[in-house]
Amino acid sequence: MLDFNVFMDADRVLVAEKDAEILNLQSQMAGIARHIVTLRAERQLAQERLDSYRYPVLTLPNEITSEIFLHFVPAYPEASPLTGLLSPILLTHICCLWREVAQSTVALWQTIDFTWDGSKQPSEEEMTSIVTLWLERSQSAPISVEATYEDPSIPIPTVLFRHSARYERLSLSVEDAEELSGFNGPMPLLHALSLKFHEHSFNADIFQNVPLLRTLELEDCGTLSVRLPWSQLTSLTMGYVGTQDVASILREASNLAYLSLNLWDTENGMIHVADIALIHLEHLVFGTCESDDEFFAHLVTPALRHLELPEYFLQQSGSVVESLQAFISKSGCELEKLYITKAFLSEVEYRNAFPSISVTTRR
Repeated sequence: MLDFNVFMDADRVLVAEKDAEILNLQSQMAGIARHIVTLRAERQLAQERLDSYRYPVLTLPNEITSEIFLHFVPAYPEASPLTGLLSPILLTHICCLWREVAQSTVALWQTIDFTWDGSKQPSEEEMTSIVTLWLERSQSAPISVEATYEDPSIPIPTVLFRHSARYERLSLSVEDAEELSGFNGPMPLLHALSLKFHEHSFNADIFQNVPLLRTLELEDCGTLSVRLPWSQLTSLTMGYVGTQDVASILREASNLAYLSLNLWDTENGMIHVADIALIHLEHLVFGTCESDDEFFAHLVTPALRHLELPEYFLQQSGSVVESLQAFISKSGCELEKLYITKAFLSEVEYRNAFPSISVTTRR
């Protein structure tokens, strides 16, 4: 016969054990709950401290932050790239405050450099959007623009033409010179202009109303027929411009103080020009184009102080030393510095012949 008391006693013991385990767990859970409450309170305090913390740089007045930004990008008028490390766009990607400061700092957007890698050049619509953004952020401030457009399928954005009155410096390199025709409005602030195009026959009434223009660079322009106020220029650089064009230009550019030439021989070496007097010219540089050597002999430069040219320019008649002496005598100049490239004579030989002139040579 079964003894039920034995089974009942065993179950009573089991129930008591489970009650004890439950009480123990409940006690642990209460402790965990209290610990969770403590942790949440500590977390809240830490979060409040984080929320109240500000990086010292973010406590600066906006005017100071703006000035720091101006030291981050290239100094005006050197152009800032549209993208990359030195672009003002980078400053707008740090935080909301910096974005607001950068976008409202007009001087950050005064320079525009639209020089593109062919594989990365944006579409015409993207280009117009970028140009418009830059011009809007620069407001009404004077601007400096550098632009290279070697893909004829992407023209110069017309919005650039509408802001011509704000240009102080303008550098343009285009495949087709006709793209420049939009620059026909007044540019009262423009004082430096650089043009490069591959079309060797161009005639246009552009850059006419430029009363402050003093510095001009022309490169790879071939046979040039562009009317510019040559007489007001004080600095002129011409690379691969036709010799006859240069002769005509220099007769008008009578106020030049600086002249750099690297000519393109349109007459197969035959240059038929009378002497050209540049009475204010102080600094004359010749490149290594062999069509320049005869042209050099036609210049009269009484104020010249610095001369740079290849040695073979001085080998056309007589010795190098005699040719240079003849040039100095003809011009009546008091040369101070002479830099000879492609030199075979030593610096010592030049210094012995011209003891009052500082001479540097390079082979």
